[in-house]
Amino acid sequence: MSLDAVALDTETTGLDARIARVIEIAVLRMSRLQILHEGRLELLVDPQCPVPASSIEIHGITEKDLRGAPAFRHVVAALDDRIGDAVVVGHNIGYDLAVIDREYRRAGLTWKVPRSLDVRALARLADPHLASYDLRALCNWLDVELYRRHRAYPDALAAGQVFIKVVPRLRACGIRTLAEAELACRNLPGEERLYQVGGWISPAQAVTADTAPAIAAVDSYPYRHRIRDVATHQPAFMDLSADIKNVARTLSEPSSAGMVVVKSANGHASFVTATDLLQASIDSDAKAVTLGDIKRRSLPTVTDDEFLYRALGKMNRLNISHLGVVNRSGNIIATISAADLLRHRVISALILGDEIESARTVPDLGRAWGKLLQVVEASLREGLKPTDIASIISAEIRVLTARATDLAEERMLASGKGRPPCAYTILVLGSAGRNDSLLSADQDNALIYQAGEPEGNEDAWFAEAATHIADILHQVGISYCDGGVMAKNPGCRHSLQIWKSVVEGWVETAGPKEALASDIFFDSVPVAGDLALANDLMTYSYARAEAAPLFIAALAQFAKDWRPPIGIFGRLITDDHGRVDLKQNGLLPIVTAARTLALKHGIRLTSTIDRLTELKARSLVDAGLIEKAISAFTVIVRSVLSQQISDSHRGIKLSAQVEVATMSAEQRSSITKSMRVINELITATLER
Repeated sequence: MSLDAVALDTETTGLDARIARVIEIAVLRMSRLQILHEGRLELLVDPQCPVPASSIEIHGITEKDLRGAPAFRHVVAALDDRIGDAVVVGHNIGYDLAVIDREYRRAGLTWKVPRSLDVRALARLADPHLASYDLRALCNWLDVELYRRHRAYPDALAAGQVFIKVVPRLRACGIRTLAEAELACRNLPGEERLYQVGGWISPAQAVTADTAPAIAAVDSYPYRHRIRDVATHQPAFMDLSADIKNVARTLSEPSSAGMVVVKSANGHASFVTATDLLQASIDSDAKAVTLGDIKRRSLPTVTDDEFLYRALGKMNRLNISHLGVVNRSGNIIATISAADLLRHRVISALILGDEIESARTVPDLGRAWGKLLQVVEASLREGLKPTDIASIISAEIRVLTARATDLAEERMLASGKGRPPCAYTILVLGSAGRNDSLLSADQDNALIYQAGEPEGNEDAWFAEAATHIADILHQVGISYCDGGVMAKNPGCRHSLQIWKSVVEGWVETAGPKEALASDIFFDSVPVAGDLALANDLMTYSYARAEAAPLFIAALAQFAKDWRPPIGIFGRLITDDHGRVDLKQNGLLPIVTAARTLALKHGIRLTSTIDRLTELKARSLVDAGLIEKAISAFTVIVRSVLSQQISDSHRGIKLSAQVEVATMSAEQRSSITKSMRVINELITATLER
């Protein structure tokens, strides 16, 4: 979805790519699954040789038409400009690339063969049973207009439109990224043979040694530190009736950070700076007497536990120098200014969080989310803690879910379904709530609405809206949850009162089934809507769980049944592919132990690292063991993220399964030691 691509087609003097010459070429830019007609390239080219009659019969371009056309060497600059670093899309594109490559060589020039996707091969992946994969057949299949066959522009346009329509079908087949599509195409039976016989350029021949976009060194400070680390200014609240002299006096205090905050009756906040006060004082139309006489601006906010890069991104987008800092209840607890962040810089291309928050369409969301891999790769290279990187991924999943919720509401309104029938909130559950998400994260979310019955009017509205949320997230890159933990499903969508009865059932029954259904519920974080609903439910749920030792014991059952994947000779036990699942066999036992101990001792934190840290602070578990557990968790997260980055470039579906053979001896030793630490932590959990 987020590819910068070009649709390309050529018309030539013949079908043999080894000797054919270009006589017409067309290139159209594509972005966010849209074809951009502006700036398209459509040129006739003098082949500097006769055009065979057999070729003229196909495309209708005669030597008379080519008189005065430029030779290929004179169109190279325009061609390079249009293609750039984009992925090239076309029908039988290997033929076109081979012909173009030879034209460059004849002109004494070197061409970096671009990465490419052949819509014919993609169609084979999407539907292996089509009778034909000719361009016209594909257009008929996908209802794409092909108004003139065998001319460069119409064929390039049709191939681009086929690509756009085949992307959702590829997603349904589990092909979601460029690398996955390339690998799947290479593995299609007969493809490589076709390229070899025809002299075409195959995707494998493209220059892919550096498949990751070039990323400049990143100032890692904004990714290491949270807003609460630098937000030291208490908000200076003032009423609209405040005398202008008092406003000026407050603004002159260093503690005000150069702003005062005004809270309205509806809960919205605005702010006034010294510049605003100065403007009011020189305004010839009115004399400011009170704060209400001064022009105010709405105060954007960020939460205190977000990373600094989000504040930087928001300030940059809105062109402002002040933000309010709120806690998870939505109360303004501090302010932050550009001066506070002046020494902290980050590359604008990596401010993905704010791009997600400000995205207006699903393709915009996809484009922003597509930068996550770059951020993770750069962050690992810069030496950030793997657990902090997992926190960044988790934060962006939460923001993405919130933005998908906004877009879902817009869809409901546009379709005539109206606004939400009552207050509601969306919860993100599981790893994104625990701040330990990996690149392979799928959807885990739930919905609470204020009042209503199952299958009633309210529930029907929220069911449709939640389906939009799930579909948007899936399109962008957060796959549907295989276990069905999504608000679109009835079991994850209830009124507040019914949710409480569901929790009551989990706690009272306290069986393995109930524990399995409820464990990630206690890792939930509200991301959109009325946060008070979530606070009410979670306060009730924690209180009930803390008072039910049998329920807590049931939650610990997974950890109790866990066995380290280590053989009798101390080697890691792998599957048939030489991999070990470090989520099932490493992360989840630590997560379960931390959750169980936190619930048992009334610790109402959701982050795994925060839970472990608090257990240590309260001396509830041996401090040395907690330090070793956090270290083990960090080792495992680093191993999984490193493997996922490697797999993403190779087109391998992302998972938590890590190749043991590619590990160094030191890495294998670290993983093995981590498994032993997990065993110690589980023992301590069961004893307590």
